[in-house]
Amino acid sequence: MEALRKQVVIVGYHRSGTSLLTQYLHKAGLFVGDDLMVGSRFNKYGYYEDMEFYEINQGIFQRNSLDWPAFDGSLTSPDKSEISAAKTLSSKRDRQHSVWGFKDPRVCLLLPFWKQVLSNPRFLIVLRNPYNCMDSVKRRSTLRMAKIKAGVFKRRRKPNYGIDQLLVSDDNYLARSWLNYMTKVNDFVKSCPNDCLVIALNKDIFNLNLPNVINQRFGTELNEISLSETFDKEVFKFKPVELNIDQDLREAVDRVYASLSNMSLNKDEFSTSDYMAKQSPAASKSKNKGALSAGLKRLYALLS
Repeated sequence: MEALRKQVVIVGYHRSGTSLLTQYLHKAGLFVGDDLMVGSRFNKYGYYEDMEFYEINQGIFQRNSLDWPAFDGSLTSPDKSEISAAKTLSSKRDRQHSVWGFKDPRVCLLLPFWKQVLSNPRFLIVLRNPYNCMDSVKRRSTLRMAKIKAGVFKRRRKPNYGIDQLLVSDDNYLARSWLNYMTKVNDFVKSCPNDCLVIALNKDIFNLNLPNVINQRFGTELNEISLSETFDKEVFKFKPVELNIDQDLREAVDRVYASLSNMSLNKDEFSTSDYMAKQSPAASKSKNKGALSAGLKRLYALLS
């Protein structure tokens, strides 16, 4: 009898380290696709997203008139053509590989769909502090807007300037996007905990024998390689960020993050409030109008 195939689906919010972890798993022996999304200045080592799976997920988003932030939107059930495409592609991968995987942050909103389509899936959840994710998204959007204005954007898919403008001008949009994604992830992990593994992206990850942990949990046979081959400890330095988010949204974000962190192997030692720099009322007011501090402007200039 042929051994049961296994699939490892790597998910997490945008800018949470899913590319970093998928690159590491790829080096440890997990097949994650042949046609991978190319890198950019925002992710110079590559996104490690299988373009065939990306196209299916992106197609579902587009049919629902949703761009990637999906601030409040929910997705209708995939249609027959999308289900057929997903089954055909996953069956092809099963014939080619006994264990394989793919990564796409959009799957956070499509977890029940892929659990139903795949023959024997396991879900690896990458968890980074939400405010660091939001800050990274905001900085990326600011840089992209500048490049679009200058006419020098060369990626295969030109980003939506209007979406980036919203993300830069009002931090509440960042919070709503993260919350929409990760609330669904939190609910999914609670519904099928045996199929999920939550890894917090913090400095304590270096204390884990990650391939061994995944092998024991998912029954895979990843090679044991050093995290330093793809992970830079500088990335995990603690740093507070400047974001102005309404209190009710912050409390909702904190609740979801705390729930997921409590289910992770390496719980974050810092509270979510530790990541938020203190701001004066005047600074908060200017932020609501989309104004950027002089310090952030200098940072964006250095990164461009």
